[in-house]
Amino acid sequence: MRGIDSQVVDLIKRAETSANGGDNSTGGGATQVSAGGTASGSSVGALSANLAPSTFVGTLGGWRVVGSSAYRASGSDASFPAGSLNLEFKAVPGFLTPPPREVSVVGGQKTTITSTYSGILNHPSSRTVAAGGNATFSVSVSGSPTLYRWRHNGQNIPGATNASFTREEVSADDAGTYSVVVTYGTRGSLTSDSATLTVNPVAQTLSFNPPANKALTDGAIHLSATASSGLPVSFNLIAGPATLSGATLTPTGFGIITVRATQAGNGSFLAAPNVDRQILIIGENIGSWLTRHFTTNELSNPLVSGLVRDPDHDGVVNLLEFAFGLNPRVPDNAVVASSGGSPGLPLATRELIGNVNRLTISYLRRRAAGEPGIIYRAEFTSDPGDPNSWDAAGTETVTVLDETWERVHVADTIGNAPRRFGRVVVAAQP
Repeated sequence: MRGIDSQVVDLIKRAETSANGGDNSTGGGATQVSAGGTASGSSVGALSANLAPSTFVGTLGGWRVVGSSAYRASGSDASFPAGSLNLEFKAVPGFLTPPPREVSVVGGQKTTITSTYSGILNHPSSRTVAAGGNATFSVSVSGSPTLYRWRHNGQNIPGATNASFTREEVSADDAGTYSVVVTYGTRGSLTSDSATLTVNPVAQTLSFNPPANKALTDGAIHLSATASSGLPVSFNLIAGPATLSGATLTPTGFGIITVRATQAGNGSFLAAPNVDRQILIIGENIGSWLTRHFTTNELSNPLVSGLVRDPDHDGVVNLLEFAFGLNPRVPDNAVVASSGGSPGLPLATRELIGNVNRLTISYLRRRAAGEPGIIYRAEFTSDPGDPNSWDAAGTETVTVLDETWERVHVADTIGNAPRRFGRVVVAAQP
């Protein structure tokens, strides 16, 4: 083979150009440009091959004429006899090698070709996301892929066929490795490095508000609580007279029951702070008391079982009968509470307290009356005819008798008055 004469060299210097071409599924991405003029009698031309993407394969790739032993570097020039040449390309790890191609060398001209190695240029990066957030993975490539296929822990993700993929509202189940298979038609495919998605659990809270008190006669209590995470809540019996099966709490006696609501969390949510609640179990509430004393027909008749009705005509309405432990079916308006724990109406007496005569009221009070419950209020006045003169001020002493009842002793704050009046007001809570 002879060298290029001076006229051809001069033509090449004056008209040297190059161009880039995209990849395709059959040709591997190649362009050819010939530049220069016609040299009389010239049978030699110049050939230069640029390999793309140069940043990734420029120093690793190479080209040569089929049958030659050595590869030439990207961008290097060589002289060849005019005519057709078959070129092949050096394999580069991580890229699909451009397929062999035929190139025409024109005498007296420089021919420049560009061939593209198809491959993954930037692999997906690992992500750390709080549960409920979004995680995006992406990949950049050379050439023109015909398909992207994203995978999670090695399994294809339906519909994830673009250069990027976003996992929305991630949970613990979404953690793991993500990779993408990039396919270049019939030429083959490449698999990216795996990126890891780490899902950090977030905090959660519990809402647990059982009834403050219940009557023993009400039976089992169904517990209900919710977690902000939406996860199921569990219950534990901490103390008190009861048994617990799942969310069903069954009181077995009077007293305070302590129940704990828990949620252990999972990969997406931290364990919730425990919530403890207390339930006071009493003998009965208004509803159960009415049920015990009246028939079904009577309960449906408010003229008989209404709270301000007096079916036994003793001048004591049902609400007061309940409040002071009396029987609404038996006239008992003459019953007065003693100093002990027997049921009865309030007892007003004059007592010498600290050398001062004071009016006192003693009465039996339910410690808790369920829901709806009742309230008690001792009041004093010097003029019972004036409805605005009643004063609830008084010194109260409470003696607990049992889980249901307590003895209340209230001393008037005004002493040595010529006359004072007292009463106990009972009202049903809404």
